[in-house]
Amino acid sequence: MTGTGQPDSGSNPGQRQTSRFGYCSWHQGHSSGVRLISVQEQGSGPGGGQYACHSCRVAYDLVPFAKEPR
Repeated sequence: MTGTGQPDSGSNPGQRQTSRFGYCSWHQGHSSGVRLISVQEQGSGPGGGQYACHSCRVAYDLVPFAKEPR
């Protein structure tokens, strides 16, 4: 996932965020504007994370794992 430099559709006015394209774990498809929601800690396996698009974050009241960097 790389930033495109374009404002995220879910961004607040006056706050610049990059739009990230990736896989949304909630609607199980690719989308722009995905954010990390939860992290699976590494035990004996590789670990990982779940990402959600803006629509799923609103629909399921999901809170991103960390604040988006400026």
